[in-house]
Amino acid sequence: MNIEEELFEIIKDKELKELEKYFKINNIKSKNFCNFNKILLNFIENHASIEIIRYIIEEQNDKENVEPLFNSIRKNNFKVANLLITYGANINGKISNMQGHKNKTRNIIKFLVDNGELNFDNLVYIINQEFDMSSITEGVILNLIKQKRIDLINCIFKFNQYHHKYANFIFINILLFDIYGNKKALSTEQINKLLYYKNNVVFNINERNSCGCSLFLKVISDNNTELVKLFIDYARTRDIPLNLDEKDDFGRKLFLIAIENGCVDIVNLLITYADSTSFIFSVNEKNKFGNYPLLKLVENSNLDLVKILIQYAETHHTVLNLNDNNNFGNYPVLFATINNDIDCLVLLMDYAKKNNQTLNINKQNKLKAYPLLTSIKNKNITIMKLLFEYANEHDIILNLNENDNGNDPLLPAIKNNEFEMVERLMDYAITHHIILNINEIKDNYDNYCLLAAIEKNDIDMVEMIIDYAKMTKITLNLTSKNKYKNYPLLSATEKRNIGITKLLISYANKQDILLNINDKDESGNFPLLKATECSRSEAKTMLKLLIKYSKTRELILNLNEKNGIGDYPLLKAIENNSVDNVKSLIKYGKANGIILNINEKNKFGDYPLLKAIENNNTESVKLLMKYATKNKIALNINDKNKQKMYPVVMANRNNNYEIIKLLVEYSNDHGMELNLSKKNCDDETYASLLKNIKKARKEYNIKMNSTNSTNTSRKKKLR
Repeated sequence: MNIEEELFEIIKDKELKELEKYFKINNIKSKNFCNFNKILLNFIENHASIEIIRYIIEEQNDKENVEPLFNSIRKNNFKVANLLITYGANINGKISNMQGHKNKTRNIIKFLVDNGELNFDNLVYIINQEFDMSSITEGVILNLIKQKRIDLINCIFKFNQYHHKYANFIFINILLFDIYGNKKALSTEQINKLLYYKNNVVFNINERNSCGCSLFLKVISDNNTELVKLFIDYARTRDIPLNLDEKDDFGRKLFLIAIENGCVDIVNLLITYADSTSFIFSVNEKNKFGNYPLLKLVENSNLDLVKILIQYAETHHTVLNLNDNNNFGNYPVLFATINNDIDCLVLLMDYAKKNNQTLNINKQNKLKAYPLLTSIKNKNITIMKLLFEYANEHDIILNLNENDNGNDPLLPAIKNNEFEMVERLMDYAITHHIILNINEIKDNYDNYCLLAAIEKNDIDMVEMIIDYAKMTKITLNLTSKNKYKNYPLLSATEKRNIGITKLLISYANKQDILLNINDKDESGNFPLLKATECSRSEAKTMLKLLIKYSKTRELILNLNEKNGIGDYPLLKAIENNSVDNVKSLIKYGKANGIILNINEKNKFGDYPLLKAIENNNTESVKLLMKYATKNKIALNINDKNKQKMYPVVMANRNNNYEIIKLLVEYSNDHGMELNLSKKNCDDETYASLLKNIKKARKEYNIKMNSTNSTNTSRKKKLR
């Protein structure tokens, strides 16, 4: 604590008389206490009485007191500020910048703005104290704009209308140039060229800066309604004609800039001002990118301004261009469709009818998009209907086969599962004798109409496509594959859709098309495998369909093929607990001389016997053991899967003693040792397992002894 702070601690709570007495007795002089600067600041901060503050000021040697004055004004304590000014405090003084900038000082306005504490009351107070307004810098005004204090800028501007010529430095030098892009402020000489002095100060708001833009164009670009109104009012009061034909670097005139910004108030301000000067905006004029007012409004879905523009055009006997496109090929109807803007599309159609124009509804932009295709992609049936109605009313034939990146109207309608859209497209095509490209058009993944409908699992859509193909005598492509090597029959079995599978087989037979029944997709899946993955009832029917088709066409189904994770038909049939399918596969294999792989594992280590036991399916276990014995295959009864589970432990966990007996009998009949490892078993579980094994062996021995008593030539010991 320094000496001045120590003094303040002593005197801070004293009354005026006590303070005077203390100073007199102790011979307190300001020269010994840094001019009482800190003491005065502390009294002001602590709201000391005006009498005490006056006494401290009177005791000072130097009474400029800039910092105390700034702090008083900051707190809107104008009574103290007046006192300080009366004793010589300088309103135009400066204090050191405390933000680390060497040799930088701040005036009162900058001090308050930097701290976010300039308000209307203290600004008016400062102005009325003969503050030098020319000392307001570009940084100050820029900060005010960042703080959105347009009211304070407006106050400064209005004050400057009635003061000396340098007052307009603020508005000209800062707003006109620095705020809106110039990095360097104008010199005094340059500003004087802009000003004309008579009774009032006038500045040229049409003057262009080094970037080629006037201030008025810039405030329009910034979409600042208050400043636009301020400028228009200024122009009117000074009788300055604003340049409404000015363009920016992109060739945009003021009106188009305001339109693009979408501010109704600014557009109305411009229209009102233009009408007052008999100026008519070129509503169809384009910028460098080919954009024009109506196009930008429709692009931005600004229906209110579209209505205002139409009203403006009608008032000034101008017809709006409805079909012109910009450099990217976009035009109003297309933008309305892209934006799903039904109201705007109806408005355009009504305006076209009223002005005897015919809308172009087929034109493609540079990305090959056009209204009908876009409405279908957007799933907007209402816009699609409007386009059909408009086309019929104006004898326009809609493009049904034009595409963008492989999408024509029909394919996205199918992919979006939009039945009504597909139906309308086909009806329209038939009525207007248009042949739809139902085989040729493919998307980026090589999906085509029939495959897309099957992927959506929509049997009604598939039936409609088949019916259309029959009606137009088109032979559907049933064998083409997409980029994932998927194809119709595989997709139908994958979707477990028996109805679609029947339709495909029926259509293929009638058209004498040989279906792919063994081809694999990218993941190694094929129809027979996907059929065995179905639920038991579905799988039974699906398997019968495939077996019947293979017999009819003299094809052999791949019973032992695996997919990418090692699954194969027998394993999946057992996994899905379908005994009927297991029997069907065994029967089909026998009829075609195919020995089933009954021990093969998938990537998880699962194999048929283990999955049958996991599912507690005793019948499947018997089928596998019988098949293995008949075909002289050593059944795998001990291998573990990736979860370290093996048959006898799995059977014991399921409390299936019958399967345990079957395993004991099979192991003994075939001279195998059962895996009775204690790993992954707690003591209780393992004890239970041993108990069941012992019981099963005992029963097996009894059975064998009974057999031996009738057949003494054969004797077998328990291993």
